[in-house]
Amino acid sequence: MISKKTSAIKLYAGPKALKSIQENGLTPQSIKVIVGASGGPKWFVLNRLDRFIFGEWLSGISHSIHLLGSSSGSWRFACFAQQNPMDAYDRLEEAYRDQRYPDKPSPQFVKQRAEEMLHYILGSDGLQHILDNPHFHTNIMAVRSKAFTRSTNRGTLLAGLALSFLANMFHRRSLGLFYERAFFHAPKEKPPFFHLNDFPTQHIKLTSDNLEKALIATGAIPLVVSPVTNISGATPGLYRDGGLLDYNFDIPFLGRDDLDQDDLNQDQDGIVLYPHFNNQLIPGWFDKALTWRNPIRSHLDNILLICPSDELVGTLRYQKIPDRKDYKVLDHNERIDYWNSVLTETECMAEEFSEIVSSESVSQFIEPIGAGR
Repeated sequence: MISKKTSAIKLYAGPKALKSIQENGLTPQSIKVIVGASGGPKWFVLNRLDRFIFGEWLSGISHSIHLLGSSSGSWRFACFAQQNPMDAYDRLEEAYRDQRYPDKPSPQFVKQRAEEMLHYILGSDGLQHILDNPHFHTNIMAVRSKAFTRSTNRGTLLAGLALSFLANMFHRRSLGLFYERAFFHAPKEKPPFFHLNDFPTQHIKLTSDNLEKALIATGAIPLVVSPVTNISGATPGLYRDGGLLDYNFDIPFLGRDDLDQDDLNQDQDGIVLYPHFNNQLIPGWFDKALTWRNPIRSHLDNILLICPSDELVGTLRYQKIPDRKDYKVLDHNERIDYWNSVLTETECMAEEFSEIVSSESVSQFIEPIGAGR
């Protein structure tokens, strides 16, 4: 039996989510949205937890759950919306782990590798399975570059990124001068977060003609991966990493800030499940260095955050979770061996969460969510 203070995972809930769990417990039927953040290979620490959540706990759902991701979060969810999700996730794990790059690869080279990897993950019919999934509805965030960030010239783009950082220091919404949110949404059912109004936002319905490009665009890191162009149904332009605006997300997941529930004509009850790398929620990519920049408090109301405990991370090799720096500081075989060790050593996260959701009093394992870093 697990103790109240679990050793492998930590659970944090917003006030509405915690109240709901205290009164009704935590069941698959209570989950309305699942969030997947940007973060490159950090998702390896969530691999075994993901497999339990989608492969076992939610495998028999009969209701709709909206999946919202940016960058690698979208790639994880693209697996779970396929007909054989665990097979697709195996392919993602294999392809992502085993990728090789020369020293200082060009952005076009990295983009080509990403396209090859995505084709392997999706297989011959993965795109259509994602679009047709009756229960898991896929939503992807990217951005369309504006002003100086619209350039492919390295110097001009660097200047645009620097101006973005400076503008963001004064106010997050000033990033709307440099980026338009490209919201690729589920084709069959609008998500409860459809009416976003914090940034200029372009709504693009996912189709078989644009889904693959949307998945490439959401991970197209400026200066690292070439941008995506000519996306069907989208305004012409250069499309890049969704994490620029929506790194860990700061949106009203179950509604809209400026409307009452009656105006939404949507159910705002339910849980927003958020498997994450740690207990820090950083709104946008440019906020990583701004320790005072936190999500709007009300946006955390319905969230149930699940993350590895500090104690677990401290037991991992190098006392950290995987990240993009591993490509530079470790050789290919060392990196693969390290990432594989993380998969083995984080199986306990899935085991503990399984025990928690089977508990008669789930709320005893949950702490109130905090906004600070």
